[in-house]
Amino acid sequence: MKFTKKKVFVSALAISLIAILSLGTLAWFNDTKSITNKFKVANSEDDTNPEFSVKVSETDLEGKETTDGVTYYNVIPGDDIAKNPTITNTGDYTQWIRVTVTLDKAGGWETAGGSLAFTDLFEGSSYGLVSNVGTDTTSKWLLVEDKVTVNDDKATWYLYLNRELPAGSDEVLFTNVNIPTEFTQLEMAAINNEFNITVSADAVQRDNTGDNAVEAFAYVNWGNGAAFVDED
Repeated sequence: MKFTKKKVFVSALAISLIAILSLGTLAWFNDTKSITNKFKVANSEDDTNPEFSVKVSETDLEGKETTDGVTYYNVIPGDDIAKNPTITNTGDYTQWIRVTVTLDKAGGWETAGGSLAFTDLFEGSSYGLVSNVGTDTTSKWLLVEDKVTVNDDKATWYLYLNRELPAGSDEVLFTNVNIPTEFTQLEMAAINNEFNITVSADAVQRDNTGDNAVEAFAYVNWGNGAAFVDED
């Protein structure tokens, strides 16, 4: 039986990691917002209230999971900040996952010598390119574009998880953020002594939506950077 897009599950969640850089101190906080669109279960006509959701969390300084953010002190230019945003399938069904990462004050970051290539700024996982979807079987995440340009003083990267994510499973996006070694007091002042990194996760059901996450999001017409719109 052919399932319509009306019966496709989608879910979105965003977690903001706000970094305040001032006099050698880097503080991270977060603000979590979630929107879950629930539809009739595609593979069970009897289940009319599915649990379909994703969660973004990290590990605090005591080794505990948190969605409240972590504050770091005495951070200096050139440091590698340990951050492990983790995407978890908290629903009951296998999902395809896409993640959006945004850095604000990107113009000042770049002026200070910070790279706007995702693989320079973040590390801790394996990254390939979406153009190789279906043939790249080793990368955990596929980037639409590695090095991005500044748009409205923001840099935005889109990544697709290069595997399906079963219910209860998770995947770490990165483990470290690299702070530019060239940051000076003047350059910190130019970005108002702070910058924000936002990580958001979107999900689409695995069943009947394609062979990978790129196909699944295209199937439901959910474009990069766009809110989901139900097209009946």
